[in-house]
Amino acid sequence: MSKHHDEGVSVINRVLLASLIAGVFTLTINLGSFLLPIYSAEFLSLANTQIGLLVGAPGMLAMVLMLPAAALSNYWGRKPVMIFSAMANLTAAALFLMARSFTGLLLAQMIFGIANATLWPALIPHFASLASVEHQARIQAVNTTAQGIGLMLGPLVAGVLIREIGFAGAISAWIGGAALQLGMTATVSERPGVRAGLVMRAALVDPIRKLSHMAKNPALVIAGGSQLLTGAVIGAVGGAFFILFTQSVGYAAALASVMLATREASSTASRALYAFLARRIPNTILLSLVPVIAGGALLVGFVSPRPVVLFVVVLVEGFALGITAPASNTLATEQARPEDLAEAVAAVSMMFQVGLLVFPPLTGTLVSSTSLTTGISLGTVLVVALGLPLLVYAVRTERRLRQLAN
Repeated sequence: MSKHHDEGVSVINRVLLASLIAGVFTLTINLGSFLLPIYSAEFLSLANTQIGLLVGAPGMLAMVLMLPAAALSNYWGRKPVMIFSAMANLTAAALFLMARSFTGLLLAQMIFGIANATLWPALIPHFASLASVEHQARIQAVNTTAQGIGLMLGPLVAGVLIREIGFAGAISAWIGGAALQLGMTATVSERPGVRAGLVMRAALVDPIRKLSHMAKNPALVIAGGSQLLTGAVIGAVGGAFFILFTQSVGYAAALASVMLATREASSTASRALYAFLARRIPNTILLSLVPVIAGGALLVGFVSPRPVVLFVVVLVEGFALGITAPASNTLATEQARPEDLAEAVAAVSMMFQVGLLVFPPLTGTLVSSTSLTTGISLGTVLVVALGLPLLVYAVRTERRLRQLAN
């Protein structure tokens, strides 16, 4: 009895440590995401198209590096790749602090893309290794709830620090968070990687071969599609340009930070409730509903930007967006073979980075060609329009699965 109890406590402690790492990293994500558009517009006077490129830059690196990072985490082990991610995050924050031009910010954003690309393909499989398959939904609920708390605190910390001590103080908080992430990652214990085969083959050839098999799995296709459109919402129409929109209609940066924090609080609530929701609604349906609900809510806010409306909008948007991470992680864990898990997580998460890469510059172009409100409204309509076929595909997939089960 004592042995089983000690093993249970050890698993809980490992889950909590991994969750803290995820939470601190996501805090730095949203801290930096909130800083970027305001710092770019107010301090460097950059154009909307340049801001869009900066927001999308991390997605480019993440898109390229996620699959190789997944394979290398199999080869070397999860911990070395997670440590590399933390070091890249710390480097990005330091470069952001020193940046005084578009080029400097672009370099910082690209290094941050490396941090983002290398963390999740190692951390999510590390979570999966801590417990059996039947406990994955609960573990992912804990993991993504911690992420949600970090995302919620990020804009609040940024808004308060910008107001009280300026941009340098807010960026210093990012540096502190990255240093804490590195320190916690150094204490992670895990089994070593397999170290089998050539590194080049493990990093480049094997992931592409596995990706072709995963593309034939409807559930993983739906998860990737939802991640793509979620990246579009978070990075563009509901992220950087939403912040600029709130300022254009007369709200201070502090109020915008509270709105984003409210969104993340709602998102955290849906992540905490995910295990309950997943028992009643299939993951594929949950994921396909996310862009339609989140995009529809944003359109209401752009049409009627009163404070009470915007707060309701971010509550609805956040609750929808919060489902994406635990549902897609759980789907990848359930659908992929154990030896393909890291690549499956990377492939699904990579689509989020594609959304971050494509939609912010696209939205920036729409804004520059029309107006801020019209541009982000058109971008949001595009997200919803792409989400509707995904919803139809998910419904058909679930219907087909039920027929096969019967």
